[in-house]
Amino acid sequence: MELAPMLGNGSRFASSRFASSTSQFSSLLYTQKRSISYASKAAQQHVEAQRMRAPEVNEIFSRIEDHERQHPGRPELHVQLGNQNIYQPQNNTLTVKMSSPYPAGDLAHEGRHRHDDNLGLLTDDLLIQGELNAIESQRRASNQAGESHHPILSWKEIDVKRAYAKQYAIPSLPTTTPGKSLT
Repeated sequence: MELAPMLGNGSRFASSRFASSTSQFSSLLYTQKRSISYASKAAQQHVEAQRMRAPEVNEIFSRIEDHERQHPGRPELHVQLGNQNIYQPQNNTLTVKMSSPYPAGDLAHEGRHRHDDNLGLLTDDLLIQGELNAIESQRRASNQAGESHHPILSWKEIDVKRAYAKQYAIPSLPTTTPGKSLT
């Protein structure tokens, strides 16, 4: 004897609802939500505060988050507070100074490196162009946040290129275009 006819419409509703719930649950299991990981709540709050202060920082980190979701095979970006500003592609870590006088600019600069790395633009022949773009994002974010400028923002482009060529041991200055921000 079949139970469904005896129970009436409620049974069909219950089985339909169960199937729907099961479907939703299984989709949650297979959808990997990826984002940026933070070493601490303070690191996350720092990034969120700068995103609110500077649209350039928000744009950079929004693009990083989009890339994280679209490329689940790549390790997530890990953001931490420290005593220097540096993006380390070998371990997917972005460190920002805890007490920088240019918090939005510094975060934009290092975040831009991760953004460009996601696009495959941190190669040897494009390193200096990447720095020019990061500096322009830094300038834009500092202006948007109303903070003072990092000293490098007052350098002539040729001096920036020479300094980074020396840092990266690039024997001759490459041809570049002026740096561009994302906003």
